[in-house]
Amino acid sequence: MPSAELVQLEGKIRDHNLPLILQSLCAEREHGVLTLVNNDTVKICYLKDGRILTAASNQRDDRLDQHLLREGLVGLKPLLQAEQEARRRECRLGQMVVELGLLRPEDMEQAVSDQMREIVFSVFQWTRGEYRFEGVTRPVGDDPITIKLSAGDLVLGGIRRIRSWYRVREAIGGLDTRYRVTDRLEAVTQGMSLSLEEWNFLSLFDTPVSLVQICEASAIKDFEITHLIWAFLVLGALEVSSD
Repeated sequence: MPSAELVQLEGKIRDHNLPLILQSLCAEREHGVLTLVNNDTVKICYLKDGRILTAASNQRDDRLDQHLLREGLVGLKPLLQAEQEARRRECRLGQMVVELGLLRPEDMEQAVSDQMREIVFSVFQWTRGEYRFEGVTRPVGDDPITIKLSAGDLVLGGIRRIRSWYRVREAIGGLDTRYRVTDRLEAVTQGMSLSLEEWNFLSLFDTPVSLVQICEASAIKDFEITHLIWAFLVLGALEVSSD
């Protein structure tokens, strides 16, 4: 089961601990750099005051050109032309895409934010590797383009992308496991973009209730329910009840 233990400065990534690592750093309002390594893959998250502001990756599939193409924001031919011109002028691809009129500046800013968000989401798939957090006494630099999601939304969004039922089941327990809301519910959900359906879901935990009872009572699909429970356990809005 997830616990609220404070994260160490470095360690091994296991099946269930990466969401806890990220949440612990956010909850402690840390400033610094979180480096995640899995074989030859390196992904880096930059935190300021407990928020993951920016992220980077050494993987080609995480680059901006890939994101623009996958999301249909820029066609293949103009994207290749923009890449060629960016190399010639030794400038950033995003700058060139805007200069060529392929995207408006505000749309490019959103695209870069979404690209970094997907880098963070991708590490939730990891079950092996190593992490290292290097704190600093001052906030990490002020990048003009940041990930526009709260810590809670990042944890929820990342866990939602985990498709392994084995991992989810190990994290939340069996059908008879009972959960209830904590007194941290309001603080945890502040700033999160929850739907009415998700608020209604949380209201079902006012008294201890089992996983099987929640699946019967909620209109949300069962697999999605298990992800929501895992995320809110990690965030501290739910806890396992012994009642």
